[in-house]
Amino acid sequence: MLISYFLIIAIHFIVTLINALAGPVVGAELDAETFHIGASNIVENYSFTIGFDYLFYENVLALTYYLFGSSRLVGGTISLIVFTAAAVVYLYLLDMLHLKRYRLSLLLLFGLLPSTVFLTSVTLRESWELTFLLICIYSLLKYVQSEEPKPLWLITAFISAVLLGMFHKALLLYGPFLVFFGLVLAGITTSISSKRWVTFGSLLIVGGMTVVLVVSVHSTYIGQRIIGGLLNEDVLTEISRYRVGIDLWGSARSAFYVPFETESVAQMLRTFTQIYLHYMFAPIGSPPQGLKDIYAYAEALMRLAALVMSVYGFFRISTYRTISYIFVVFFYVSATLMWSIGTTNYGQAIRHHTFTNWALFTLAIPVFFAFARSVLARNTTVDIFRPS
Repeated sequence: MLISYFLIIAIHFIVTLINALAGPVVGAELDAETFHIGASNIVENYSFTIGFDYLFYENVLALTYYLFGSSRLVGGTISLIVFTAAAVVYLYLLDMLHLKRYRLSLLLLFGLLPSTVFLTSVTLRESWELTFLLICIYSLLKYVQSEEPKPLWLITAFISAVLLGMFHKALLLYGPFLVFFGLVLAGITTSISSKRWVTFGSLLIVGGMTVVLVVSVHSTYIGQRIIGGLLNEDVLTEISRYRVGIDLWGSARSAFYVPFETESVAQMLRTFTQIYLHYMFAPIGSPPQGLKDIYAYAEALMRLAALVMSVYGFFRISTYRTISYIFVVFFYVSATLMWSIGTTNYGQAIRHHTFTNWALFTLAIPVFFAFARSVLARNTTVDIFRPS
């Protein structure tokens, strides 16, 4: 296991070196370079500010540049260090889910999927988002599974959710929403009265702190633009306008060109279903035009196969309906629904899938190995969770 962990780190670092010394790697041509230049300018002008979304990331990156020097090598190395932390938390999460016997295969998928390697080895936010997400989920599940109330796990979960939201506007409310669902789940399933009181009291606190968070972010310029726009306009109309605006501005060659129509409930359901299917499985159905398209095809097919296995596991294997697995399923469905709303091309979708792929693999890989064992043994019994 340790060798595999260091192998992942080594491959990521090679990508970091190539990006720093030989020019931008795949995925680092646009946003990664913009963040690097923005952070370098902040250090040069000593213009640190308090903000959120990309401004928050640029200031975090600028702080590391201030301490260690402004370079793509430093920026990529910081992303790599943060990603290694995410991998450690993921291993702890697998142990909690009783998947210790699958740690090697799941860790390799987690760390060596090409899109993950390239996106978490350069100056992008993905490493940070993934780390705080996994800390949040791990902390919530530790609280849900504990026999006695342990508020420290709730505090850790909410702090992680807040930091998660600071890196991306779409995650600003999703993080607290995830905590909220975890608390509801804990309150419904626990039979310990003291834990119920802590859980439902925490629900009120999380709700109140979420309001404070939104108000605080709204005080910044970009926060006023984003949150104010959503509060002053119809949210559905704002989403539709955003998607049309991206296409008019000049969407990528990999664009879906699927509008979100809001004239009726039937239209909304129809177009949102199309958007979600494109987000999950594009470019399947279109002829590939290059290596990037071929990779996107391969990842979409892998995601489709993993989704089929996950659905089978959820409906046929009782362990998959335990509280922890229900939470992982809820996270995957809700997060992919959220990202699909604002995603207009499958290049952008690959970046967003980095945030959720681990959950799908966690659900699918045990089913895959169980079927492989049953085929080799000519046995119809699917045994997934026998002791490690």
